[in-house]
Amino acid sequence: MKKMQMLIPIVAILMFASAVTPVLATKEKPEKIEYALQGYISDMDKGFFGTMSLTVSGKIVGSPDYIGEYSFNYPASYGGHSSYEYDYYEFDEDGASTHYKYSYYEESSFDGWESGSVHTTKWYSPQSTFNSKMEVIWYNGPAATFKADLRPSVIEKSFREGTATGYYERVVKEIIYIENDAGDWDEYEVIQDINESGYSSTTYSDSTLYISFIGKIQSKGRPAFAGTLELWDVTSTQYGQYIVGWGRFGPYDLNIYT
Repeated sequence: MKKMQMLIPIVAILMFASAVTPVLATKEKPEKIEYALQGYISDMDKGFFGTMSLTVSGKIVGSPDYIGEYSFNYPASYGGHSSYEYDYYEFDEDGASTHYKYSYYEESSFDGWESGSVHTTKWYSPQSTFNSKMEVIWYNGPAATFKADLRPSVIEKSFREGTATGYYERVVKEIIYIENDAGDWDEYEVIQDINESGYSSTTYSDSTLYISFIGKIQSKGRPAFAGTLELWDVTSTQYGQYIVGWGRFGPYDLNIYT
């Protein structure tokens, strides 16, 4: 079986933004934050690796320390490609086999201009400790429950909207091949064969909640380790919703993908 995947993002941004002007903060009702997160954990001391689930909940307290807005207008160029393939066999009632290969290739690029605005709200003031708990299942070790004592040190909410205008190209080829008697591959089924390009103007928006936690985590029989955990919660018209994060507490590396 052969499998290959490669992603090559190319981003070139030259940003010309108006000066950010802070706005007088106003008192807001505390906002509740609650997450049930999934990801991976590694113990660099013991060589353990496993899955983790982390729950955190709490409230943003106090008025924002900063509110600002700026506009942007810059040239933008980005793109990338990915490809992979694998082969497989299908057997009929008599036991005879047919050898197939699935192949996928996609490439896209955009060159143009982006313009829009960003609104940002930040809290730097001390926040209360969040309720948190972490469960770990080691692949090469026992399951474990961690005590987690986490408090936000930075909370940032941002909303961005804009328009991307320019020239795009997109190629997609998704094909199933069949092996012939000579051992070569012939096209069996073309699932997708896209080759398009042209001028486009797309309006987009996204909102991001960023939280930087400080604190400690501790498993039974080991000391508590201090560290930090960063979390990004993004909702985008282009990419949907996703949550990512990573942290380091002593020998423990945390990676969150939700």
